[in-house]
Amino acid sequence: MHAVAARVASGTANGIVVAHGTDTLAYTAPLLYWLFADSGVPIVLTASTSPPSAGDEARSNLNRAVRLAREKSGGVYVVFGDRVLSPVNLKFVRSSPAGFTNWNMGEPIFTGSGFLAGALETDRYVMTRVLSEAADRLFLCRVFPGLRADRLLSLVDEGVSTFILELYEKGTGNMKEGPYSLKRLLTQGRKRGCRFYCTSQQEGVVDLSGYSTARRMWREGAVPMGALTTETAVALYFAASLVCDSDEELDQIMESGGPS
Repeated sequence: MHAVAARVASGTANGIVVAHGTDTLAYTAPLLYWLFADSGVPIVLTASTSPPSAGDEARSNLNRAVRLAREKSGGVYVVFGDRVLSPVNLKFVRSSPAGFTNWNMGEPIFTGSGFLAGALETDRYVMTRVLSEAADRLFLCRVFPGLRADRLLSLVDEGVSTFILELYEKGTGNMKEGPYSLKRLLTQGRKRGCRFYCTSQQEGVVDLSGYSTARRMWREGAVPMGALTTETAVALYFAASLVCDSDEELDQIMESGGPS
């Protein structure tokens, strides 16, 4: 993040290309978007499913990324194969020949309001420390039937204060009494200052509001992240952690789903 910010702030970069691995690109791309969506310098990320020595894929994708960076005047983009993808709601689909896709999106989003707009200087040490501390406070959990919620509550004693709960369909947000209920996690966690955000691990926006267990989750303070995928919600949390001066400000950003 600091390297990108430094090049943007220098005023000498006409475009920035980031060569990335496939597994975590869906996290880095939205993080760069949340921070630099209106930087005025195009930022293009690309990846390859095979090493350069194994064929032309890596070279071809990198060449396409460089060409796109020369064409654009701003925004954040992902180039993979012959497609240009939005950095927001990017998903790596291992079983798909396409490799990456965008979920829950009509028109692709490439530009917006970045958190670091106008920031001329960043400190590598400070950014590293803030991101490290934010990571220490975060726990991402895929909530499946049979998960004992009390095991999650024990993480609070280890310093976890932010939980992102990835729900499957509409049946894993169990709030009934019992060892597999999220009720105790939410009620006890909120009393101890924890925050809970819910995402859905499927394509398509799941409207959980019509289900009684979901309504109880929201009453207990779990914040639904709407159309945002888990990876994009995690990236929003890290971006907000970098720029927010208070927990209240971070709450506002997370609950609004990011900057406009």
